[in-house]
Amino acid sequence: MSRKFELVNPYHQVLKQFNILKVEYLVIGVSAINYHAPSSLHIISTMDYDVFIRLTVENVMRCLKSLENSDFSCCYKLKSGSLRPIKMISKGLASRIFREGSIIVAEGPYKTIVEILFDVSGFAFEDMVKRAVYMKDKNLNFSFPVACLDDLIESKRIAGREKDIQFLAKYKTLFK
Repeated sequence: MSRKFELVNPYHQVLKQFNILKVEYLVIGVSAINYHAPSSLHIISTMDYDVFIRLTVENVMRCLKSLENSDFSCCYKLKSGSLRPIKMISKGLASRIFREGSIIVAEGPYKTIVEILFDVSGFAFEDMVKRAVYMKDKNLNFSFPVACLDDLIESKRIAGREKDIQFLAKYKTLFK
């Protein structure tokens, strides 16, 4: 006898926690671009899941608590590029992350990686979130904001990193 079971997207579990704790966030990067893909045949492989959050001390605290509730271990990236583990969530730590604009790197179940970013090339959080589209996860019964495709492509163009230039050249037909 076979049993039917549904796998839950571990990234969506984090996003649902964000909604529960009222984190102000937006899915960005290649992960967000994939939500705009015309079909599953057009999904682009990526090693992590990028999330842009509003940079306030309170929002950073809610974000860290959500990641902790989702069984993710977190580090933050120092200006030197090295990672420092987050052992205990505190307002002082959230203030430091806020002041430095550090990236939070979280590793969760199944070696899933979520990167929490506080800036996106060429865009303020407030502007991007206004143009966001909302996706629905029917299994977990919640909706989540994803950056609009035009903003995602423009942010890659503005960033101008070699990997972004290559990405845009390789996948430009997908965006038409």
